[in-house]
Amino acid sequence: RLGSASFAQAPAGLKTAPDGTVSGAVAHLNLGGQYRGFFVVKAAYRPGLDHLVASLRDRFALFLVSGDTETERPRLRRWFAPDRMRFRTQPAGKLRFVENLQAEGRRVAMLGDGLNDAGALRQADAGIAVAENTLQFTPASDAILEARALPDLPRFLAYCRHALRVIKLSFVVSLVYNGIGLSFAVTGHLSPVVAAILMPISSFSMVLITTVGMRHWGRKWFGEEV
Repeated sequence: RLGSASFAQAPAGLKTAPDGTVSGAVAHLNLGGQYRGFFVVKAAYRPGLDHLVASLRDRFALFLVSGDTETERPRLRRWFAPDRMRFRTQPAGKLRFVENLQAEGRRVAMLGDGLNDAGALRQADAGIAVAENTLQFTPASDAILEARALPDLPRFLAYCRHALRVIKLSFVVSLVYNGIGLSFAVTGHLSPVVAAILMPISSFSMVLITTVGMRHWGRKWFGEEV
């Protein structure tokens, strides 16, 4: 028998640590009707998690919603406030948690790495599936992030915000460009030939702005063109 203390018939009053507490999942072992001992299985967190949380905490409200037990709560307190951690949460509970945040007017981005996160990922405004191998099956989501690139998430988010600024700038330039051209056209000072030349130039300028803007910041943040 391998499982809980009662299932493995552990001796009454057995302590799994000197102070009676332990950080990790405990599995007790019984062989041939005789209790043999127990294993303590501790969770291993992804490298770079300290930097990731520190980078996001100043800008976003961070919540942890897990289906696991609360054995990891003491270790997770350095990253998440006690009132922002939820444990023993079923997939439907994760979905409701996202819906409740949205009902409060929040825009929710969720990271999940399992099928039990599928409903919440789909409901979130931005669902990001964390995958060890992107060629394997992953939950339905808006984006798929390789696990090894997880520490780069703050830079990806900053890059996305920059992309939105570039898009808005492109619209402004386009409106100004076309507004000036239209003012000449309605007064009869713009010939069809000149208009035919200026229109492709407008499209080219939009492509140039976005390409130069995104590649410049891509090199700045990621050390390479994107």
